[in-house]
Amino acid sequence: MKAVASRAVRVLLGTTQLGRLWDVPVIMDWSLKVYFWVMIVLVGAGWWEASTLPVLAVAYTSVLLHEFGHILTARRFGVSTRQVSMFVFGGIAQLESRVEDPKKMFLVSVAGPLVNVGLAGLFFAIGFVFTIFEMEALNKACMLIVLINSVLAVFNMLPLYPTDGGQVVMSLFRMAGMDRFKAVIVACWISLFGAVLLGVFAIVQGALMISLVAVFIILASRQELKNTRAARDLQVTS
Repeated sequence: MKAVASRAVRVLLGTTQLGRLWDVPVIMDWSLKVYFWVMIVLVGAGWWEASTLPVLAVAYTSVLLHEFGHILTARRFGVSTRQVSMFVFGGIAQLESRVEDPKKMFLVSVAGPLVNVGLAGLFFAIGFVFTIFEMEALNKACMLIVLINSVLAVFNMLPLYPTDGGQVVMSLFRMAGMDRFKAVIVACWISLFGAVLLGVFAIVQGALMISLVAVFIILASRQELKNTRAARDLQVTS
């Protein structure tokens, strides 16, 4: 029994490959697995609506398609992807190498939100057709997909690292003539300021999940600042 329990814990707290899409492994992080199991328990206990689970499925599927917008655009520029990891706060496409050209970096960064804009537009049109035929339940489902993808597109274009908006800010600074190190440092400071404002807003609204996202962004921005400064100092001394 102990061995079974130990194995169950390892499976739950480890990563799981869900499959491959466009020849890229799709990995589920332990945090997302725990989150889904918690939600399943809450729904089973009657503390959350049963509709929560399909909504989460739609949201994370939209995030996954968003990531493949980045992946397929980067592939056009000759940059392959090691894997895409799905975790509780979203997804990360792990590119094999950095996209150095700022114009290409800009295009790779905006590709993900554009996928969400496209999905929102597509399902808005489908929902409109359902409305014509008075299929209100299907129309509501389509409008939910529109809402989720609209939120993803807008949030990811905020100038917060490591969201796409943060990457866009970096690429714009580089196109304006900044070197890579300075562009990253300035973008990270903007991200830190924005994340603090987001955190204050979340606390005032009592939004726990947004508060955790703000903390994640602050930690990620601080780490990127540290790594970039170290890389810059190493280049100067070498």
